[in-house]
Amino acid sequence: MNMNTLFGDETFGYLEMISDASEIVPGKEDGATIEFRTYKDHATGLLIRVRKSSNAPVGAEFLPTKVEAPDGRLLWVYSAEKVKGGLGRLCIIDAQLIIAVVDRRFVHKVAILERIEKGNLIDGLETVLVKRTVADHFRLEPNYSETEDAVIETIRRLEKQKREAEEVRRAEERAAKEAEREAARKARVTEILARGEVSGKTEFGKYQRGVPVVSDEEWPLLGIGKSVVFVDGIGADGSIVGTTGIYFVTARDRGGRPKKQYVAKIVLQRHAVEGEMSDIIAKPAIDLGAYSQVIIDLPKEAAEKSSLRSGYNQLPLVNSDQLADLKAKGLNSGTPVALESSDERAQIVLMTGQSDGRNTIGEFAFVRI
Repeated sequence: MNMNTLFGDETFGYLEMISDASEIVPGKEDGATIEFRTYKDHATGLLIRVRKSSNAPVGAEFLPTKVEAPDGRLLWVYSAEKVKGGLGRLCIIDAQLIIAVVDRRFVHKVAILERIEKGNLIDGLETVLVKRTVADHFRLEPNYSETEDAVIETIRRLEKQKREAEEVRRAEERAAKEAEREAARKARVTEILARGEVSGKTEFGKYQRGVPVVSDEEWPLLGIGKSVVFVDGIGADGSIVGTTGIYFVTARDRGGRPKKQYVAKIVLQRHAVEGEMSDIIAKPAIDLGAYSQVIIDLPKEAAEKSSLRSGYNQLPLVNSDQLADLKAKGLNSGTPVALESSDERAQIVLMTGQSDGRNTIGEFAFVRI
């Protein structure tokens, strides 16, 4: 996650303290008190109540105890988390207020306060990413819920599919390049064979004949067992330059490399312009958690039209009737949902104040969690 991240007491510099008070500790006869403070986040209007703790880790002198919405609704309270030996750590991650419930080993839960305020209480891709960020900072281990584990497994499956698709694409690309090289080789072989054959006599009086070639680039293309005569050159009219040549038969060594065998110098006798071709010639806010959840890999250009990130996004999958019901229930403006349009494809819809109540970002493939 590419984000501006703050942890513990350093987050208070970005919040406004609106109250600072002390309360007597119940049951203490010596009049001991606990210091409480209330901070306000002006971006969301949320009120965060914290208390001073003498046993808190370094950099976390004040620990969050509860969070209220601007309308007074209680959104989060530490006592409800029930993590033995744990405590809440206030964080700002990607400009979002987060409370992470941790102990000495694990990050057990993360409360993304703005999502909770909008009624989104589900675990998923966002909580997985936040848990990882918090765990990396505090050198702890993420303790994922069953839902988060399912999201991680879905992402792994998608990444595997991407890798396999990329491997197929590269294999096809290699095959296409190899086919192109083979077509060029066969065309070159056809061109060489079209020269016909030349013949000559060795110093022992034996006649030999073969395809004329002019470079060490040409004769290895002809394959194994082809009779060849290496000449000084070939004129534009197809005539052979020079009066002598080197006769040999093409072969391969044990390593598979081209080699010459039966090599002999010959005195050229004639040049057959046309010869018989061999077979080498080429052939050519609301409890959205109640709905099925899907992962959609959103392109960058589509993400720029919405509040979603480019890449993987987790969304509730609804049909048209369910979308209308969500609108009637007052689904928050700007909330994204996936409207199923066909098997394994859905439209990403943002709820708006327009007459039809929605803004469609586009249609994309999805994978069910």
